[in-house]
Amino acid sequence: MVFAAEASNILSDAGVQMTGNQLTGRFQGALRIREIIPEALGVIMNAHDVGENDAFDIMRRFSQMSGRSLRERAEDMVGSTRRSQPGLAPGHERSP
Repeated sequence: MVFAAEASNILSDAGVQMTGNQLTGRFQGALRIREIIPEALGVIMNAHDVGENDAFDIMRRFSQMSGRSLRERAEDMVGSTRRSQPGLAPGHERSP
């Protein structure tokens, strides 16, 4: 759902004469959002032994309680798990 909203924004902005580089950057950002939210859901599912729907509900409630966007909360969760993995230097995280 987040990806669809971002894609809609990109297409709307395209009519506002964005350069090719700007449009590419926005699209790449939307793709990163599309990847980070499922990764955060996996973190929650693993930590709380819940299914995908329950994990999304947990993340949504956490986002609402903190007043931050779902994307921001997802980035925080994924970033904190990457930093807590022993032996990994920043920027050298393992791919799932």
